[in-house]
Amino acid sequence: MLTVGVVDLARVFASYIAVTDAAREAALYAADGDGYDRWCAYPPDDVVACPSGATGHQAADPDNIAYQILHAAPGLEPSEVTLDAPVCDPSPCGPDSAVRIGVTYRMPILTPILGTILGGELPMSVATTAKVIP
Repeated sequence: MLTVGVVDLARVFASYIAVTDAAREAALYAADGDGYDRWCAYPPDDVVACPSGATGHQAADPDNIAYQILHAAPGLEPSEVTLDAPVCDPSPCGPDSAVRIGVTYRMPILTPILGTILGGELPMSVATTAKVIP
């Protein structure tokens, strides 16, 4: 049981690093030119759920933020990744803005005791910001 618990904690750590790296890569992509305007893929190609309000913000893979997240973290289960709608400050997005990308990953827990305490999964939320480059 102790070994499985250690393995689970190692999985949590590795997944958190992957989600953090994916959010950073997505923010850098979004900050390059008008990348902030391409959130997710057209159906049925989208494996990361589009955030609410994504109509008009879809693009073919690999030219979207959701694809960049999965490309940066291939070990994540795509159906468990959620992308928040990108936010620019100040709005609207432009050369003097900073774009914020938020990513949530729901990681399943293997250890029965930890799984019971955490409800079977551990949600990890990461957000990062990058300055828009014209």
